[in-house]
Amino acid sequence: MDNPARLPGTHTRAPKTSFRVLVTVAHGTPVEISQLLAQTFMASGFDTTLMSLEDITSLDEYDAVVAGSAVQNGRWIGAAKEFVRDHKRQLRHRMVWLFSSGSTGNTELESKSELSLLNSLADPLEHKLFDSELDLGPDSGVAGVFDRAGCSPDEVRRWALHVGGALSVASSSPAAH
Repeated sequence: MDNPARLPGTHTRAPKTSFRVLVTVAHGTPVEISQLLAQTFMASGFDTTLMSLEDITSLDEYDAVVAGSAVQNGRWIGAAKEFVRDHKRQLRHRMVWLFSSGSTGNTELESKSELSLLNSLADPLEHKLFDSELDLGPDSGVAGVFDRAGCSPDEVRRWALHVGGALSVASSSPAAH
């Protein structure tokens, strides 16, 4: 990833909520999706960190995790599965969303056993599949180009707003403070 620590400006913006969100992906996964997710969470007022999952040693400072991986041969790449295995106890005590990015020409990118494994380890609230890569265009504020077929920036933003809605509810509950 170009910026494995924090997104530019994260530390200078006062978040509307103290809810801390980690957006993380494995090397080899298109970073544009994770950048757009993180930007949307930041714009919604969440204290958001974007970091490569290979650089994470602990999840202690985060309330929620949005983790993703490229899909190769119908499966998450090894480093992403290792992250979920290594952090399964911490993930089970946080709000977790998973996403996959890839295109194999069919709608079932991941085997049922792969999904079962990820679900049993991370217990995610949702697992979103972003098909292919997308073209964010020059005015998106996100580096890189992605588009070949199915995923659009609007689809990523819609999912980020959906996740953000659940985060807003959780952050406003008395148990979150």
